[in-house]
Amino acid sequence: MIPSLRQKKRYIVFEVSPEGFSAEQVHRCVQQSSNALFGSIGTAKMEPRLVAERYAQGKGIIAINHPYAQEGILLLSSIKDIAGQPASVHTLKTSGTIKAAER
Repeated sequence: MIPSLRQKKRYIVFEVSPEGFSAEQVHRCVQQSSNALFGSIGTAKMEPRLVAERYAQGKGIIAINHPYAQEGILLLSSIKDIAGQPASVHTLKTSGTIKAAER
């Protein structure tokens, strides 16, 4: 796809407490919560995706389409349990690049 037609991404850095959840569990929870809050059409527009190689020790990065960054923050804050265990997700920062998000 031509870069000018590609959707810009926002990267939301988050922290899960307590630690100990796998990247797959967090990804599945994000997808389920997104479908519950915004439906399948809203989820398709947002394209929330866990950057799996950046998930470690309870901290991770979610990539989301630029116009839906606020909805992405809402999505993360609405998560109350992961894989049937109580958990909370806190947004730490939002960035336009992965490099800046990792700082």
